[in-house]
Amino acid sequence: MNAADARRFLRYRLQVPVTLGVGSPGAPCSGNTTVVSRGGMEIACDAANIANLLPEGHRITPDSRATVPFAICLGGPHGTVHGAGRVLNARRVAQDEFRLGFEVLTLDTDARQRLTEFLDQCTPTP
Repeated sequence: MNAADARRFLRYRLQVPVTLGVGSPGAPCSGNTTVVSRGGMEIACDAANIANLLPEGHRITPDSRATVPFAICLGGPHGTVHGAGRVLNARRVAQDEFRLGFEVLTLDTDARQRLTEFLDQCTPTP
């Protein structure tokens, strides 16, 4: 069995706008997805947005993974999906570019259905 077979959810290479920290105190973190699945996403963002989410010197540890509200704009009839999740990791890929691993923890039934319908129209990543 290869690693793709072991994944819980199929992954899709998609670039759609996403905002973390929607409705939370402080500035939100905005970026674009690079990979989306029913269970999470990878988000590309710049240094200014990562600073909004992770204050100076803050490290992501299992104890510091707070639940963060998010909004992902799927467009068309699928609209914007709101939910909550947590940042699992953050890595720098260039001087002013980061990738965040984000786990989706909660989606209401309607949001989950709209996300599923949207992803069913996309081609999974091999």
